[in-house]
Amino acid sequence: MEITQNILEEIEVLAGLFMTPKAIAIIVEIDYDDFMDALEDETSDIHKRYYKGAYTAEATLRKSIIKLANQGSSPAQEMARKYVDKQRDSEI
Repeated sequence: MEITQNILEEIEVLAGLFMTPKAIAIIVEIDYDDFMDALEDETSDIHKRYYKGAYTAEATLRKSIIKLANQGSSPAQEMARKYVDKQRDSEI
């Protein structure tokens, strides 16, 4: 399976749009099982680009939610509180 830089960029963008791995595999025309194998391999470029896209998008979304929470949005404040609790629960 040859993975070009263009495909890796597309995987990153699609992951950032919170597309499912199956949808991404279909869009970039990679066999789903091969895609999943690469996604599970932490050393693969597919794994790195998928998670970079997903985590970067999540961070951007959280930043927006925190901004709204600081401006007084009750729903955003509740979401922000959940982020804080989740982070505290994961502390070592």
